[in-house]
Amino acid sequence: MKVKDFKIGTRLVFVFSIVVLLMLVAFISTIINTRSIKGKIDSIYNDHLMSIDYLIESDRDAYQMNLALSYTLM
Repeated sequence: MKVKDFKIGTRLVFVFSIVVLLMLVAFISTIINTRSIKGKIDSIYNDHLMSIDYLIESDRDAYQMNLALSYTLM
């Protein structure tokens, strides 16, 4: 049987089914990529930005220790 032998309704359903299937594949791919990106963002935050917070906190502690030491020596 050739495609031209099918009724127009059958051809439309077939084409529409292909379009829906392609959209479903694109949607699933988007969800997988979004999860991957979220994991990478969490990694960047936990590895790099938290380190910066610790450096800022240690700098503040060193400054306070320096002030306390200078008041003690006065």
